[in-house]
Amino acid sequence: MDMILSGEIDTLSYDLQINILKKRVSDQMDVIENTELRLKAEQAELEFLKEEIRKLQNEKKEDLEILELSRLMGRLNQIITVAGYSPVVVKSTASKIVRRIEELNPAFDLKKHCELLKKMI
Repeated sequence: MDMILSGEIDTLSYDLQINILKKRVSDQMDVIENTELRLKAEQAELEFLKEEIRKLQNEKKEDLEILELSRLMGRLNQIITVAGYSPVVVKSTASKIVRRIEELNPAFDLKKHCELLKKMI
């Protein structure tokens, strides 16, 4: 009878240990699942932040180009006035300025700009 009782206790001991380990496995799986969800949320936040950086860098670049274009146009307008509104003279005198304006604003037309400036003044 002692052997049977001892055998039952060993079985209960194993069952208890197995159940404890199963519970730990279940808890660990919950931790992993929650960690995966947090990881996905953090990755989404990271992508959002990277996109915001890209947008701000583009806005900064555009603003700097607008500022540069404004300064170049001011200088060009002075040159046009001194050159008697002649696009040929302006192009030869201020070729670097004209070229940079055309890079920043591909639709820029020096001849039309000279004519418009002449009408305004």
